Amino acid sequence: MRHGDETIVQFDKNKQYIIKTPFGPVSFGMILSGSVVSWTDNNSKDLVIGRCWDGVYLYPSKNLNDLELMKSHYMITEELGWLTIAAPMDWNKDGVEDMIISNGYFGILYLFERSDKNGSLFFENRALLKDSIYNLPVLIPYSNAEHNSNDLSGYFEPFFHGYPQPLAYPMNDLDTNNLIIGDFGGNLWWLEDKSHGESIPEYKGRKITIEKEKLVSQMGRDFVGRMGDEYVIPEEKICDASGIPFTLGDGYDSGVEYNGGITRPVLYKNEITGSYDLIVLAGMRKPKLYYLERVDNGEYGKPVFNNIMEIDTCGVFQPYKLAYCHSKLIVVNNDGWNDLLITLGSKIAVLKNKRTGNILPEFEYSHTISGTDVSTSGNNFTVILENKKLKKKYLLDNTTSNTWELREIIY
Repeated sequence: MRHGDETIVQFDKNKQYIIKTPFGPVSFGMILSGSVVSWTDNNSKDLVIGRCWDGVYLYPSKNLNDLELMKSHYMITEELGWLTIAAPMDWNKDGVEDMIISNGYFGILYLFERSDKNGSLFFENRALLKDSIYNLPVLIPYSNAEHNSNDLSGYFEPFFHGYPQPLAYPMNDLDTNNLIIGDFGGNLWWLEDKSHGESIPEYKGRKITIEKEKLVSQMGRDFVGRMGDEYVIPEEKICDASGIPFTLGDGYDSGVEYNGGITRPVLYKNEITGSYDLIVLAGMRKPKLYYLERVDNGEYGKPVFNNIMEIDTCGVFQPYKLAYCHSKLIVVNNDGWNDLLITLGSKIAVLKNKRTGNILPEFEYSHTISGTDVSTSGNNFTVILENKKLKKKYLLDNTTSNTWELREIIY
């Protein structure tokens, strides 16, 4: 590392170094998905993180306190190299949670099965998510009535860039493998499990054939060459009580603003009513949390919701504009009340439930998960500063918009 012509820190090129700081936010890597599960113990609260261009990691934990999350973690999938968006789902109906993982870059989803190795938790890629009629891959396409997405000079193929955000949605304690899938265009897609929990999920959709000549990127043409040109897309989207599909969040692309941007749904079992409601994080430049209250009677079929409020996010997003599109919401139950974790790039903020007893929840900012002697995180390291009197060195980071942060370097 250099400052001007002066060498500040000299590293051995043949070694890997983790740059640490005495105190600061715990770095979880670039988070694209997250959930809290009980996989290491029946009563544990383990944190599962999907990392960008990487894989899925497990942070074993009893209570999700900061000291626990500073400790060891490990990868529980192979290295995927995807936009890795993972959610728990017992798709093989063996009573043990597996995962559904989307490759956000191409709008397809995979079923991963728990298959522990050497006494450690591990999940293997078993199959593409397919429909039960045509046996074709389920595809979540880019869909937005107001805006046709830019391919960014071939960075992605617009039609395939659905950026699926899967959620296994329960109709009851048995029928748990229905899918509500958020996407890049601000929609909530619905895939009903026609087996209603009696067997491995059965999904139906509309068969489509990709017109290769309409693909605009070499990436898209290569993808069709590998995967084929026939897919099934969901026939239905989640609607309000008037039958109007939700389009949530603000979209932004190449200077164009429009409605509908990156819906990220999570299940919120209401503490007062017991209803299987949703909270949806949506928006590209103005992220908001929408509380969708379920209003139908819980019979089989597509659930109906009403958008009844926006949840106060306590200002946690404002400093992290670079992470808006990738932020995720994680619900964790503590003593019968749901708290929220909000991911902010490589950091995680904790919002505590105020426990008002009202049907509609309220939250307050608690803290950002932090610790001592932690790996340094940031997206815009600009310079290394040296205090020669104290013999200490610091990284100057401008990740948080106009807020500068200093991190002492330990290596």
